[in-house]
Amino acid sequence: ARVFNQVIYPFFERIGWRPLPLRRMAVGMLLAVIAFLLSAGVQQLVDTHEPNTVSIFYQFPQIIVISAAEILVSVTSLEFSYAEAPITMKKHD
Repeated sequence: ARVFNQVIYPFFERIGWRPLPLRRMAVGMLLAVIAFLLSAGVQQLVDTHEPNTVSIFYQFPQIIVISAAEILVSVTSLEFSYAEAPITMKKHD
């Protein structure tokens, strides 16, 4: 998440797109769809080639994309929920 806060979010702000929490979650969900499509493509490769001929490295793109999606959706939703919660729910007494 540090890379997102220090590199990715500032980059998007510089180009004029403010990464608000709901926008980040929407982009994360879109990335999750892309990761599942990548996974389907890798499975298609496995199914159409001889056993043990498809490199495990074909899985890296989908892992990277689903990890980014997880950061954008899960971390952002926790931050958003805490920020929007009433003060009475934030007390630790």
